[in-house]
Amino acid sequence: MWNEADIREAVIGPLAEKLGLQPNTFDPSKSFDEYGLDSIDTVMVAEAIAGSLGVTLAPEFLFEHRSVDAVVRELMRLRPEAIRSSTCDR
Repeated sequence: MWNEADIREAVIGPLAEKLGLQPNTFDPSKSFDEYGLDSIDTVMVAEAIAGSLGVTLAPEFLFEHRSVDAVVRELMRLRPEAIRSSTCDR
């Protein structure tokens, strides 16, 4: 069952990997722009997040929600049951 910490991990993991950062050093309140994430990388990261959570995200999702905190809040608000009942066995 997914919880907020699982979602946060699923969001930070691909971002940290793309940016070459350690996940524990990633500031979840900092905007993606501040990290220098370009549009192609943003779409790729959104796809990786969607894949790890088993949900579908529109390509513009990370453009509309510009930080890890904002993405996690929106995912929890929009799809809490779909995310929490994901087939991932954590």
